Amino acid sequence: NTGFQIHVFEGLVGEGQQITDHPGGIGTFEPFGNGFIYIAQRKTEKQAARERKYGTFVNVEEEESLSALYYVDRQRILDHGNRSQNSSSEQAKPIVELSKLLERPFKIESAVPSPNDDAVFINCRSREDEFYENDTYCFRIELDPDSIFDEKATAPIGRLTPIALPKGARVKAVSPDGAMLLVSYKESGL
Repeated sequence: NTGFQIHVFEGLVGEGQQITDHPGGIGTFEPFGNGFIYIAQRKTEKQAARERKYGTFVNVEEEESLSALYYVDRQRILDHGNRSQNSSSEQAKPIVELSKLLERPFKIESAVPSPNDDAVFINCRSREDEFYENDTYCFRIELDPDSIFDEKATAPIGRLTPIALPKGARVKAVSPDGAMLLVSYKESGL
């Protein structure tokens, strides 16, 4: 089962071009830069071995989250697919895991791109379990989608900045100029 994938239809006719082929499918996606950002599950070798032996189960209170945020460049992935069909050598896919910038694994709930295509805001929880629903963290990943695949670049793929929001708050949207955030927050009275 490959799950949901991103397909692009030119002019809303014909056969769509498949952009992603993430194992198990993707969760949510948003247009960003020259392609898409998307949230999907990544598997560790330890988890894959356990699934082969025991099947799928998760101890939510003890396991790290495996959700990850990726960026894929639409034209580069289509070019990669065409090159792969005409060549026997395996080349790396033009997909970047942006969540590698995080200092530890988080449950990534959503990703909100800036309309300027210069940053992505991610809403995270400390763990998968719903018990941790209000144990939230928000980060801004500043990146340049045009140079992210430049092999000559020596800088990291982006710059991560924590956003100081109250626990339970989440970024919902970014203003057209990228200067303001719309935040949802339900203050709990004691």
